[in-house]
Amino acid sequence: MYLEHTLVLEAFKRLRTKALNGKRGKTPMERTSSLMIMLAVDATANKYGLQTLDVDFEKPSGKQMRQELALQYARLVTVNKTDDNRLQSVHELGYVAIGGKDPAQRMSSNFMTTQLVAATKSENPFEYPHRPAPLLHLGKSATGMRYGIQLHPKWEEGVSLHLADVTSNTPFTDLAMFCLRFADSQPKASLTDTLCAMLRETFSKEVADFWTAKIKAEKMFAKHLRNDDFMETAPVDSLAAINNTQSRRSELMKLDKDQLVEIIIRLEGI
Repeated sequence: MYLEHTLVLEAFKRLRTKALNGKRGKTPMERTSSLMIMLAVDATANKYGLQTLDVDFEKPSGKQMRQELALQYARLVTVNKTDDNRLQSVHELGYVAIGGKDPAQRMSSNFMTTQLVAATKSENPFEYPHRPAPLLHLGKSATGMRYGIQLHPKWEEGVSLHLADVTSNTPFTDLAMFCLRFADSQPKASLTDTLCAMLRETFSKEVADFWTAKIKAEKMFAKHLRNDDFMETAPVDSLAAINNTQSRRSELMKLDKDQLVEIIIRLEGI
């Protein structure tokens, strides 16, 4: 059984970032990318029962771990292709982008190449991302492995700051519904109980404990969520319909030239 598709679609829409003076710039894309990478790292580590991932491309096990990490990331951000077979994926929470690189390739060319390589050259613990707060530690100084990746000691604070500007008043609940949209599980007594069980099946105990505590703390604000008919027999087939509720083009039109250039450069890089 899977989360009911309208619940997922509405949760995804609520994860949009608030505009500041009518503008949003590249920050939401940066935060989405960092957060999805951190969750992919944790899901991969949980799958293999590890605290630290070693993605050293010179080792067969490292190559396998890189592939698994890229697949976990792609699973989080991939949306079904358009009717004319064009790629769709999430670059920014709340919006679906059409075209661009395959998500797994995007992660490889950005995070795996740029960030991990920089970490191998750092004599100090390498933090990712630098803003608004780190989620991961990379490199030998921080993890004991040249191509090591692990959760940052203050990752909980980092996750909260990454979600600080979304429009939702139940951001952890909505993020869980988005991230677990393809998870096959049996329904529990309530939507909250179901989400918490699904999180424990997918992520590490550390991340699941933190996330479920946040979801339970949001229950008083979650009166808009129903506790019946919240599961169905097939996963949501597309998030693209959410774009129809608010045009991304109209928001981009509000940006100045420098902001648009920054977004284009970032999209070319990821």
